[in-house]
Amino acid sequence: MLLTLLALTTATMTPSDTTLRLPRGTEVTIESMAQSIHLTGTTGDRVTIVNGAASLDDGHLSVEANGSGALEVSVPAWAVTTIEATLGSVEVRDAPAELTIEAMTGNVTVTGGRGRLDIFATSGSVTITAYRGGRIDVEAVTGTLEIRDAGGDLDVETVSSAIRLTRVRSASVTASTTAGAIAWEGAIPADARYRFESHSGSIGLAVPPTLDARLRFSTVRGSFGTTVPAQTTGERGRGDPDAVEGGRELVATYGGGSASIEIETFDGSVRVGPLGGS
Repeated sequence: MLLTLLALTTATMTPSDTTLRLPRGTEVTIESMAQSIHLTGTTGDRVTIVNGAASLDDGHLSVEANGSGALEVSVPAWAVTTIEATLGSVEVRDAPAELTIEAMTGNVTVTGGRGRLDIFATSGSVTITAYRGGRIDVEAVTGTLEIRDAGGDLDVETVSSAIRLTRVRSASVTASTTAGAIAWEGAIPADARYRFESHSGSIGLAVPPTLDARLRFSTVRGSFGTTVPAQTTGERGRGDPDAVEGGRELVATYGGGSASIEIETFDGSVRVGPLGGS
């Protein structure tokens, strides 16, 4: 069924398996109680829906799952889109320019896209790959959070899960977790401003040996070690010349110290090593 919708002032319901033309500026909300959601961003101005019903009213398109299989939706790349999933996974390919995902139980996977991405996940892993956005914000409770080959300002937070950041190209990164570990692997640009926080989890940075950054580490009972050459100042622990313990602070300068890296832990260890190192 093909519906061309140019200007509607009253709500219009469309059945399952539908293609419609979306007026510019329309916002999209996609909801599912129990089915998985598969979203694809496309060029043009068409929306396609499989296993769902849609209601278009006053500049807003609502899509709800109503089949037994996954709810499959494609939206124009310009559409401001919100996904609300209660049970079931969320899979997104070529995310639209502004996307918000609220997932209660189920894994969230985003591959490709650019713009702004906001994710709120309660139970399940979050994986973001090849997203070239302006900004990525993630709040998660349980389940691993992994971001690979992505770009844009990054602000991620978890309660008990690990954070893995691999080949992220960003001038601004904030990553914090209560009980999980944080792992960074990749280059850090000279104009970067990064902050990593963990209460009890370890923090590991795998960086090029040419790192140009000033790293400031503060802790209560944690420790610091680096196998990438650096000039260190501040209080250190006994025995290990590159360790700081007991509510102290250490500054490690790599190269000219252009980038800023702030690391804070309560009792977690911090290690800096070369990319590809053991």
